[in-house]
Amino acid sequence: MAAFQGNQECHEAAKRLLADVNRELVGSQYLILELIPKPTFNKRQEEVDFMAAILGSFAEIAQSTPEITTRAINVACDCDVAGIDALHVAAALHLQAQELVTTEADTKPMFRVPGLKCTSILPK
Repeated sequence: MAAFQGNQECHEAAKRLLADVNRELVGSQYLILELIPKPTFNKRQEEVDFMAAILGSFAEIAQSTPEITTRAINVACDCDVAGIDALHVAAALHLQAQELVTTEADTKPMFRVPGLKCTSILPK
C-alpha cells in the first residue's frame, strides 16, 4: 500500500524495494486480502491495477491453509502478535522468506518472532 500511497518516505522506500532486481518477492492470500478488496469496493481502479501488477510479479503466493492458520495462532499466542500480522508472519515462515518488510513500527511484537527477520520501512 505504501508504494501506491502513504507518507513520502514510506512511499519512496516501498518503491525502491519493489524495484530491487536482487529481491524475489513472495506474498500470501492474506496480503491480497489487505490490498485488493477496499480499493475494489470503492471503485479505485488505478489502485486495484497497481496492486494486481505488483502481486503478479511475485515469485510465489502462499495459499491459505490450515497449517498456516495454526502456525499463526501459535505465533499470536507465543509472541502477542495481532491476528492479521500473525497470518503474514506465518505465511512468510511457510514460504521460508528471508525477510518480512512492513510499515509497522519495529517495536511491534512481530519483530520478536524467532526465525524471521522483520524490517520496517517507517521513517525513524
